[in-house]
Amino acid sequence: MTSKLFLIAVFGLLFLSLKPASNTHTLVVKEKITHTKIGGDGKIEVTITGGQAPYRCTWAGGTSKLNIDEPQEKNQNGLKKGEYFLIVYDRDGCNVTKKYRVK
Repeated sequence: MTSKLFLIAVFGLLFLSLKPASNTHTLVVKEKITHTKIGGDGKIEVTITGGQAPYRCTWAGGTSKLNIDEPQEKNQNGLKKGEYFLIVYDRDGCNVTKKYRVK
């Protein structure tokens, strides 16, 4: 959860207050993994909810060429066996990291 720092003046005294930001919705990533059958046909499909859209996705890992040129691309196709990592950022900079294994 992101918080905001507020400086409050009361009767000439300064106080610091830490309050939750307006975005209190948790960033959630759900996935559907299709494991490879012939060595290169695996898929990771994700659904992103919560946080504040738009979302930016960063993929890494595995031995397959990942579709990382488009930051809005949340799904990956043509995957070989291996571990893949996804970091999703929302508009406010909140993020979640996920680790997937295609078998």
